[in-house]
Amino acid sequence: MSELAPPGNAPAPPANRSPRTEAPGITRRPRPPAKPRPMGGRLALMIGAGIALMAGLDAALLLLGVAAPVTSERVAAVHGMLMVLGFIGTVIALERAVALGKKWGFAAPAFMGLGAVALISPLPLTAAGGY
Repeated sequence: MSELAPPGNAPAPPANRSPRTEAPGITRRPRPPAKPRPMGGRLALMIGAGIALMAGLDAALLLLGVAAPVTSERVAAVHGMLMVLGFIGTVIALERAVALGKKWGFAAPAFMGLGAVALISPLPLTAAGGY
């Protein structure tokens, strides 16, 4: 029965070959450097999330009974939707859209930000997807 070699004493690959085996005759070309992408569109989509964050924090102050910059019962009523769907949902959807890399993927964070803005606007709550 043979004993296994400890992990620190693993044999090194031959000097003329990489640890990864490649087919003979195939050479790898280096990848070109990644092109920087403009951030203007992504930052514009963060406007809805920023508005939702500020309104949600204002609503939290109202719910705590502390002096708040904006006093509105409507903002206090939609505090949870603003924070969870308006802010966190928009930021996560934007992250996933950037990872996807397709233009149509940015529709989700755009509509979530618009929905958050609609929640604090004078539109009826049913127009913003509220209760």
